[in-house]
This record gives sequence, structure tokens and C-alpha cells, in this order.
Amino acid sequence: MSALPQYGRHLHATETMRAVVIDQYGGPDMLHVATVPRPVPTRGQVLVRTRFVCVNPKDVVVRKGKFQIATGKKFPLIVGHDIAGEVVEAGLGADLSEGDLVYGMINDFAGRAYAEYAAVDWKQLGHAPSSIELSVAAAVPLAAQTALQALRDDAHVKPGQEVLINGASGGVGVFAVLIAKILGAQVTAVCSQRNVELVTELGADRVIDYNQTELVDVSERFDTIFDVFGNYHFDQLK
Repeated sequence: MSALPQYGRHLHATETMRAVVIDQYGGPDMLHVATVPRPVPTRGQVLVRTRFVCVNPKDVVVRKGKFQIATGKKFPLIVGHDIAGEVVEAGLGADLSEGDLVYGMINDFAGRAYAEYAAVDWKQLGHAPSSIELSVAAAVPLAAQTALQALRDDAHVKPGQEVLINGASGGVGVFAVLIAKILGAQVTAVCSQRNVELVTELGADRVIDYNQTELVDVSERFDTIFDVFGNYHFDQLK
């Protein structure tokens, strides 16, 4: 038998699926479609029939082998973290039911969302909101959780504080603007001129066009600076 994906202990040899896999770490040309064993949900897991996935920078880092200490060298490897789809089977102890539309982030280093099916811990999933398309829901988890952890859990943003978000119109940035406003902050968003209307609609109180003003030249003081892009060193902004 050929090498199995890293989640091999959950597999059932008689069932297969298609997946986008890598057989070695490297560039985007390493990605290809292959037929692999389909996972079987264990206790606390559900089997999700994938409808949509979202490609994130983390997926690229995994594909390049930057997390080899965690992902190892067992190939083929399925990457991908953000997923939206339908529950088709539930393991014992999973508080989701067959037919539920769900979305979430597969919370391990490799992921395994780039496949027709994924066995996922039910606690890493939520019921997909009926107010948005399932394709949109697939783009929420990793970006939103990144912004939430940064602002609520790490920065402990409080009502009335001044928060600057560099990269406010990107995937993480748009959630950062929304979350900072929910937390009661006064938000200064940094983006290009073409995205001023977007971040303003999201709730930004002030917008800085990075093509007109260098962030290091801004004289105002902020309680929190969330540099989503990582363009600046701490010493430049303190």
C-alpha cells in the first residue's frame, strides 16, 4: 500500500475520495489532484462533505515545508484549513447532525481541507449563518480568529481606546476593524485610497492612505497598533 495522508489512523481503506495533495514540499506546482482513502470520523468528529475551502497564507507556508517539525514528511499530504460544507456522518459524542451546514477551521498544522471530505473535531465547526452564502462563510474562520485573538485576547482592547490597524482592507484587516468597533475602540484604518469607502463602511473612524502618509510619520499615539502585514518592526512604531 502506498503512503497514506497524515491523518491515516482515521481512514477506511474501502472508501476513497479526491483531494488536492502534495507529495513533497515546494512551490505551487507541487499541488495535484489524487485519489486517497476517505477519512472516517472518530469519537467527537464529524465527516464533512466539502463544498468550499478558502486558501490562506498559512496553507502556502505549510506547502513550502515551513512547519515540517509539526507536519512531518508523510506524503501525500492534504493541506488547507478553512472549510464549509455539509455533515454527512457524525462520530460518537459529536454535537452536530447529518445534514447540518457547517463552517470552521481545521485546527492543526497541515489542515486537510483541500479534499472532497474531511474528518473534523465538531468543536472546530459552527452552524453556517443563513444570512450569507456558504462560499462566503468558508472565508471567515482563520481570518476572523486571527483578528479576534490579536485584539481581544492579546491586546485586551477596551472601550474608548485608540486602535490603529495597518492592512485594514485585507482578509484579516476587515475583521479587525469590525471587532475593534465591537470592543468599543476608536479605529484608525490604514489602507489604499481605493479601499477608503470599504473600511469606512465597516466602521473605521479615521482612514490613513498609506500612499500619502508613512505610518512612522503619524504623530498620534495609539493604545494598540495591529500591523496585519508585518511591515514594521516594533522599534519603528513604539
